[in-house]
Amino acid sequence: MELPTLISTCIALAALLAVAATMYTARKQRAAELQIASRQIESSFRILSEQLNSQSALAFSQISAARAQALDEIKAQVLTKNRQEWINDLRNTLAQFIVGIHKCRNNLTISPERRDPNRIHSNVGDAWLHLTRLRLLINPNEDDHKDLLATANLMFELIKSSEEGLRLKDVEKSLLIMGQAILKREWERVKSLA
Repeated sequence: MELPTLISTCIALAALLAVAATMYTARKQRAAELQIASRQIESSFRILSEQLNSQSALAFSQISAARAQALDEIKAQVLTKNRQEWINDLRNTLAQFIVGIHKCRNNLTISPERRDPNRIHSNVGDAWLHLTRLRLLINPNEDDHKDLLATANLMFELIKSSEEGLRLKDVEKSLLIMGQAILKREWERVKSLA
């Protein structure tokens, strides 16, 4: 082999080795870059997963708190509505009872010859019905409710006696005062719930 051919072959071989070395270095560098990119992607996924878990826990906590608050508001609304209906029912029953007592009393003030026994019986029955409703509406564990019922019972008993007209008015006044006090207290409870 001649020298120029040998030199050409050496140069070609050196160029080939340089290309191979460059390719090897590039391959190693790309592998290292891929490994770094893979670690960065894994780290990003881990951070993203932690953020999602944290946000999910926060969202769940907020939803739970909002749900609890909504349930409390619904309970308060239902309780307020029911208590208001009870107040209205108690007020109406007291009024109807007092009117029923007056009807009974008016029938008894008519001379015995002009009295209508059916009307008297009907009015006493109505008064008794409202007294019974009153008994069912009140709380037997509260002192002012017990006093209200005792006064209503006394009023009912007083319609039987023709001499007790003035006393009936005093008892009626006491009944109204007690009823108003109970209704006011219950109304304050409704307002505090709303």
